[in-house]
Amino acid sequence: MPRWLRMWAIAAVSVMSSPAAGPALREPATRRGLSAAWDLYAFQTADGPELVSYLSVEAGGLRPAPNSRARAISLSVLLSVGDSVTETSTQLDTIIAYLSVSPLAGDAVLHWALPLRTPAVDHARVTITVENQADSTQGLALTTTWRVPAFAGRLLLSDLVVGELRNGTMRRGTYAIAPAPGHAVSRHGRFRLYYELYGVRAADPLFVNIQVAPVEDESFSARLEALKSNRASFSVEFEDQASPDADGVLRVERELQAQLAPGAYALAVKVRNARTGETAFTVTNLIVRSR
Repeated sequence: MPRWLRMWAIAAVSVMSSPAAGPALREPATRRGLSAAWDLYAFQTADGPELVSYLSVEAGGLRPAPNSRARAISLSVLLSVGDSVTETSTQLDTIIAYLSVSPLAGDAVLHWALPLRTPAVDHARVTITVENQADSTQGLALTTTWRVPAFAGRLLLSDLVVGELRNGTMRRGTYAIAPAPGHAVSRHGRFRLYYELYGVRAADPLFVNIQVAPVEDESFSARLEALKSNRASFSVEFEDQASPDADGVLRVERELQAQLAPGAYALAVKVRNARTGETAFTVTNLIVRSR
């Protein structure tokens, strides 16, 4: 990977009217000569919910800005989170620019995290469009649905992040996370699991269960059914004591290694607070590659 000399972004956030949600598209996808993986994560902040888009773009085929001595790449990104009930949307309009001293390798991948504060929406329609400013024929447009929950003071888990064993561009507290695109990991490799827990006090006794089970498809209902069927390939339980940060958020990163056959899996975390009796549960996908 080349050493970046400079990286900058110009962003604007707006709230506007939006039409009702349409059909969702799967990701990652390739359109008009630009290949990317797109992952979404809902978190909570002191100012309300935050949806983070993690975009991974294959940069080897990107055309640089013309007449540039260095390798200059500039991408325009428009992210929209829409609520079909209120017919409103929150948008992030940003430009990401990279400047490298040398040409990018053919397999180089650029990663960046785009956080957007948004109201809580049970079935948000999330759309992202990306365009190479040096070549408008290189771009993509993806749409999916996502749940952005409200905190409301109860025990709540964030979305789960399956990460690589390196520091990355998604910053949460003191952590610098590198999400694995599409939550795809190698068959024999380790990975990091990151999540946030809200609604706990210091020293709260927590009982944590992490479970992985095979699924036939990656739908949410299939993940839940796999976890209920006692077909777990990996399961670990332990007791923990809450030690939240100054903002009241308990941020957790664990390194896991589960010897799994190639295929699709559901990865779930369940936490019970013994002081309050509350339980929080969330599930995500995990893809194990053949190599």
